[in-house]
Amino acid sequence: MTDTTTLVYTALIVFGIIGLTEVVLAWYDIYKRDKTDDEIQEQWCSENIKH
Repeated sequence: MTDTTTLVYTALIVFGIIGLTEVVLAWYDIYKRDKTDDEIQEQWCSENIKH
C-alpha cells in the first residue's frame, strides 16, 4: 500500500512540474511574441481597416 501511494504521489508531482513548466513556457512565448509582433499586428489592423 505504501509503495502504491508513493508511486501515485510521485506521478502527481512529476506531472505537476511538467504542467507548470508548460504553462511558464507558453506564457513566456506569448509575452515575448506580443512584444515583438506589436508592430506587425498594428500594421495588419490598419490595412484591414482601410480595405
